[in-house]
Amino acid sequence: MTADRPPTLKELIWLRGWFRHLSTTGPKVVFRSGNTETPHPFPEDSRLQCLNTLAQIDALIDAHPDTTDQPK
Repeated sequence: MTADRPPTLKELIWLRGWFRHLSTTGPKVVFRSGNTETPHPFPEDSRLQCLNTLAQIDALIDAHPDTTDQPK
């Protein structure tokens, strides 16, 4: 996907999966130091921004000319 061409349906579906992951609550990364594990959640404002982006991606998928009964 580049600025000179629209994204393919495959790229949009991949992005949808990634933003679904980011928009869920809970830790996204665990820092390990020796025997200590410290989970760190995704910041709430960023999570909400991902929900907005996810809605935009869903709209692009619905409007994509190659969309033919793709699973959501």
